[in-house]
Amino acid sequence: MNFSTKVKNQIITDKLGGRCCKLAMLSAYLRTAGSIEIKNGKFGFTAIQEPSINELISKIIKSLYGEEPTIVKEPKAQRTKLTLISDVSKQILVDTQILCFDQNQGVSVQLGLKGELTKKDCCRRALLKGVFLGSGSITVPKLERSNTTSYHLEFVFSKYVTALDFSHILSDIGYIAKLVERKDSFVVYFKNSEEICDLLVLMGAQLASLELTDIIVQKTVRNNANRVVNCEVSNIAKQVEASLKCRNQIQTIISAVGLEKLHPNLREVASARLEYPEDTLSQLAKRLNITKSCLSHRLNKIAEIAESLQ
Repeated sequence: MNFSTKVKNQIITDKLGGRCCKLAMLSAYLRTAGSIEIKNGKFGFTAIQEPSINELISKIIKSLYGEEPTIVKEPKAQRTKLTLISDVSKQILVDTQILCFDQNQGVSVQLGLKGELTKKDCCRRALLKGVFLGSGSITVPKLERSNTTSYHLEFVFSKYVTALDFSHILSDIGYIAKLVERKDSFVVYFKNSEEICDLLVLMGAQLASLELTDIIVQKTVRNNANRVVNCEVSNIAKQVEASLKCRNQIQTIISAVGLEKLHPNLREVASARLEYPEDTLSQLAKRLNITKSCLSHRLNKIAEIAESLQ
């Protein structure tokens, strides 16, 4: 199983929010993996993807509209084709802001992503999931190949406007992506391993993020073997894992209620942990001018709050 498949399998099992989040994911997925169809005067859509992904999309549609799309296996392929052409499918295309019907101008396709479906943080996260399920991929270096160090996360779009809007949405949540044209497609991508780890967490692939973190640590250790001893390897791995786990907990609080709801002391610690992810507890305590014991107590309190919000 390649790394992209691992990530998608984890996204599929991650819990979605309410109707707005489901529509945001559906909109992103249909824009990347789907195409508009017209049959007997009715507007509908098809989407070709892996079976488990189309099954998830089918469940979302059924939960929102009470109608289940048709899913058939593609000949000589490991993918399936999801199809829905009915009065309901037309409403879905309108609700996901893909089509707009106007009495004077008729029907038009909306290429942009920004709108009502991307105003909330939870919906932006759902949109990110939908884009990755529809056209995302990730490559990481092999541990056994010491000369390869490339990390690459990308999202592919057929239209420049859609890709540009997606880049702006990522920028709104603090991630600056690169955008390039590749043949007839437009690719939004990241090569920074720390940003990729964070984006995996946002997409609901926490385990993949931890696995990637482990790869990063091990690659760093191997590439700097002359400067790192075995005992330091364990310390680095534990430090990175603990820092990542803490940042995940803080992101949970941000998504659910926002940092402003925390007590000022906890908010100060959470902000510092996000700003200095590589600091040890001792270094972070020194920055905050508190004892290591006090810092540990506040981090434990943040963990308890994050757990109560899940």
